[in-house]
Amino acid sequence: MRVLFICRINEHSKKFAGVFKKIKGQLEGFEQAGCEVACVYMSYGTQTTSVYHQGELVSTGLSWPGISPKQESIVFWQHAVEAVKQWQPDVVLVRYEAMLKHPTLVEFYRAIRGHAIACVEFPTYPYEAELTGVDIKTVRTHRQAMLNEVDHVFSTCYDDTILNKPNHPFDNQLSQAMIDELAERRVSSVRHPDNVINLLMVANLSNWHGVDRVINGLAAYYTIPRPVTVMLHVVGEGDCLDDLRRLCAGLKMDKWVRFHGFLSGAELDEVFIQADLAIASLGMHRIDLYRSSTLKVREYLASGLPVIYSCADSVLSENPYVLRVPEDDSALNIPNIVTFFQRIVQTGSVKPAIASFARDTISWQRVAENILNVVKGDLHG
Repeated sequence: MRVLFICRINEHSKKFAGVFKKIKGQLEGFEQAGCEVACVYMSYGTQTTSVYHQGELVSTGLSWPGISPKQESIVFWQHAVEAVKQWQPDVVLVRYEAMLKHPTLVEFYRAIRGHAIACVEFPTYPYEAELTGVDIKTVRTHRQAMLNEVDHVFSTCYDDTILNKPNHPFDNQLSQAMIDELAERRVSSVRHPDNVINLLMVANLSNWHGVDRVINGLAAYYTIPRPVTVMLHVVGEGDCLDDLRRLCAGLKMDKWVRFHGFLSGAELDEVFIQADLAIASLGMHRIDLYRSSTLKVREYLASGLPVIYSCADSVLSENPYVLRVPEDDSALNIPNIVTFFQRIVQTGSVKPAIASFARDTISWQRVAENILNVVKGDLHG
């Protein structure tokens, strides 16, 4: 079976680096499930069509250079129609993007009707709380028109339907190659003295990551002398970074909170190696999400880190190395975090055990096989 994945994401974007890792994981999953797989995406100012094989994206030669940012949101989908007709897939899977002004995806799906089974993936649903300063009515109109044109809907939302269209839920995962690579680079059974606990949060910092809850928790923790030092390491940039810095300064938390900015490669690996606990997004309720399957949580687990979380996630529900905290805006209870960590380290080498759990639990191949089971009925009539 030939599967074409289409996503208007730039492979070189720092902001969407995690998203592109996810996409490559999905492509790997389809390849492991026995498919021939290709992807249409952006590479700087060039729209590219590449075949995925054994971890590499190899250009098919079908590309469109010189696309300006102003043109991209519309011409990308026009070129995508040509990619479908030339590569001739059995299945087209599109990563949904909100149509703020122009019904780009509606026109795309209408143009490929009869050429392939048309599927759409909602990476987040609902998502409207993330959209600010736009005409939501227009977005909804275009979305409904698009859903009338697609054959199947897949999403990380577990509702039975999305706007009366049957929904096939899935959880985000990591590629097997990435799981193995992260474990090799980051998992160590050696840790620093017991009286220091390093918390790690990696994010493209936005309100829903809830970093303020951790900072406020540390401020409450340090109102009295403590035998255990708890540090927060924040990796990443984003809209909330300046606000978080001001919050730290106002609470006099600069001694215990370090903002590393954007890190990659060996520098990022070193922060993971030194970390003891990872913090998942603690503010998902702020955008009306009460169930998630974020890639970052899976990266934490593959790196051998216990996870503090608030939003329900299937990979965490039966995991002994996680702690769920209230799903609200309250300050994180740091003494509870300390107690949790001290308890789990008594069981032995925590990081290798968590990495082993991730290896056995997280895989895009399973997701790909579920998607293929849905569409095979269409292929075989």
